[in-house]
Amino acid sequence: MDRVVLRIQPLTQEWEILQIVGVDPFSDIRITLLYTLFPLTPLDLSFYRHHFDTWPRTEIHLFRSYADSKDYRPECILYFVGVPDTTPEFLSADRLLQHLEKSLR
Repeated sequence: MDRVVLRIQPLTQEWEILQIVGVDPFSDIRITLLYTLFPLTPLDLSFYRHHFDTWPRTEIHLFRSYADSKDYRPECILYFVGVPDTTPEFLSADRLLQHLEKSLR
């Protein structure tokens, strides 16, 4: 089954909470996919490609504090809208990791 990998690469320590939300923009139904402390090391999230059929918009919410997250005051929201046809595809996890590491240089 095809999978889409989304890497969260921490470059600073200014964020405390990370929340990933799947959104159906047509019905505005939302589902929290991940709610966690912001990672100190790279975090790879893997979704089946058909995830984007149900949740065409995936939002990445960044909160400066736990209190901000409880009051739903994200400092930054990144919108991941679908998977473009030009997205590189890899047949092995090793090739994917090589690509992710190379893209950060």
